[in-house]
Amino acid sequence: MVDVSPERLANASAYKQMQFSPLWPYLPKNSVHHSSIRFSQEGQYQLFFQSVMARGCISWNKYLISDRQKLTSKNSYGRHDLTPIFLIFAIQIKKMEIKQDNPTLDAIISIYEQAKDSKFSQGFLESIQKDSITLQQYFKLDANESLLLAIFIAIQLEEATVDLQKLAAHIGCSKLKILLFKPIIDNFCQIGILDIDKMQIRLRLMGNRSINYLVNKTLVDAILEQNPMPVINKTPPNDIFELLELVYKLGLERDDDKIDTSRILSSLVEYLKVNSQFPLVQKLNDFNLDIQDKFIFLHVVWKAVTGYFSDDLFRTLEGIYDSSSKRFSELQKFLDGENKLIKQDLIEIIPTAMTTDTECQLTDKAYQILRDSGLNLKKFAEHRKDIIKPQDIKEKTLIFGESELNQINTLEKLIQESAFLEMQTRLTDKGLQPGISILLHGAPGTGKTEIARQLARKTNRELMHVNISDCKTMWFGESEKIVKKIFTDYKAYSKDTKTHPILFFNEADAIISKRKELRGSNVEQTENAIQNILLEELENFQGILIATTNLINNIDPAFDRRFLFKIKFHPPTLVNRASIWKLKLPELTNKQANQLAQLFSFTGGQIDNIYRKKEIAELLYGKSVDFETILGFCKEESLHQTVNSIGFRTIKQNLIQCEM
Repeated sequence: MVDVSPERLANASAYKQMQFSPLWPYLPKNSVHHSSIRFSQEGQYQLFFQSVMARGCISWNKYLISDRQKLTSKNSYGRHDLTPIFLIFAIQIKKMEIKQDNPTLDAIISIYEQAKDSKFSQGFLESIQKDSITLQQYFKLDANESLLLAIFIAIQLEEATVDLQKLAAHIGCSKLKILLFKPIIDNFCQIGILDIDKMQIRLRLMGNRSINYLVNKTLVDAILEQNPMPVINKTPPNDIFELLELVYKLGLERDDDKIDTSRILSSLVEYLKVNSQFPLVQKLNDFNLDIQDKFIFLHVVWKAVTGYFSDDLFRTLEGIYDSSSKRFSELQKFLDGENKLIKQDLIEIIPTAMTTDTECQLTDKAYQILRDSGLNLKKFAEHRKDIIKPQDIKEKTLIFGESELNQINTLEKLIQESAFLEMQTRLTDKGLQPGISILLHGAPGTGKTEIARQLARKTNRELMHVNISDCKTMWFGESEKIVKKIFTDYKAYSKDTKTHPILFFNEADAIISKRKELRGSNVEQTENAIQNILLEELENFQGILIATTNLINNIDPAFDRRFLFKIKFHPPTLVNRASIWKLKLPELTNKQANQLAQLFSFTGGQIDNIYRKKEIAELLYGKSVDFETILGFCKEESLHQTVNSIGFRTIKQNLIQCEM
């Protein structure tokens, strides 16, 4: 520390020594600046300091957090040198407080000084370990990030802004080496620790313009005021969705141990305070909720906005509480119905076999609050890949046998909205399950999947497609939760739609096959647990579910009664095959269509393949495909089938037979 006695300050040569202070750009907002002020006499120095104190600037901390303003007047010697003199004096007055109570600032200065010409050598890194740990704990960043941020802060306090050239010069390394830290710098900019001063581009560095960086003022103020690391946001939320995302990200930071419980809750208090203009925040404040309950509610709302209509309650609690015992204590309150969110009917619990797997979801009352606040969750779920809108399903003509056709027509009439609602009311009044579960089974390519899509289109219902492969994971217990969540999401999504969507399990063989004998295998236990959950959900299902399977003989008997309608799709008959050929390839003559139908016992799906190959060939070669080529396509398609040769050796011989 420079000697700041009045006698020393009276000597003009001392000014150069004072310029070293990294704090001099931070000026007192209400300080007095007059060109007539000189420090040549002790009385004048004391008079200046007293005049500043008289204006209410009592603590040096207050000076440093005010608006930053660097004096640059060239014709006023007193104005130019007043700042470093005053700040060093203020720091000297408070030096005991700084050294004892501001370890963060001490660590920053220590690292900054040792980093000079260090080239980040191994010896340097070892010498700053203690300071590095101090900053890692404060910033909640790793060692490299904390080191770089400390130097950025120190350079900024000394020179107002930072660029990569200054950083390289201080460390004593090449500009090229500094580019190794560019990902960290970019991340700092992304999360708001650094801002980019794009108006002060000075030179080009390695083909790119050198940009001035500014450390977030809130962070610098917190360090100088000896406050905890603040939550930094680049810009305030523009709408309720950005606010919800910020709340969600707070939980992620707690999960990563970057912030603790007290900070996450204090940050939320501040978020809600400065964003009270949003209707949802106003309505939330009407409830007598603790701040942690507000966090949970907003977290579940965010999950619903992003298309996940239930939330893992224990993981949400992990996003709030540092203490494991506190998480279990709060979870128990939910399970016992003692939590205020449960009591006020804002969130409901979805029971599971294991306590830590407990899911929660918004209640009807909560959904109404969201709608009243201008949040229609359905429109935010429209981007979900698993939701197929009826208007996006292309109309197709399908040809079936009389048996299948009659049952399909019955289903179509039943799931028309007016008939479906009437049926639900009637079944409910009689104490019967009001939902409809349909199993479509038969050989591959017989139209099971397409008829489910066409039923959705004709009845103007959305199709919620379940990817069966996503239902099984390598993590023990996760698969069961995924299956449970499918039904939870369906129920929640149904509440916000005018008509019940169709829950569609395509090729469901993997989850409705016969249960296995338990022999100690985790895989067998998981598969059986999935099926038990599915059976339980089907037992109480109140919507419309369609499942398809190619392996009806492998289905578990317990599923028989869970499916109200079971429709078998047979391979098309000779007559129907000819009709399908004519439908797909209208340029065929009736005779050619009949010939193909007799030669090849194809399903509709296989005939579709021939149709696609024909279209591709015409596109590639620019001419119509003749009948001989179509026969070749058919022969390729029938690799695993026997051509109906009836004793004849070649396709041409079969054609001769057909013509006779």
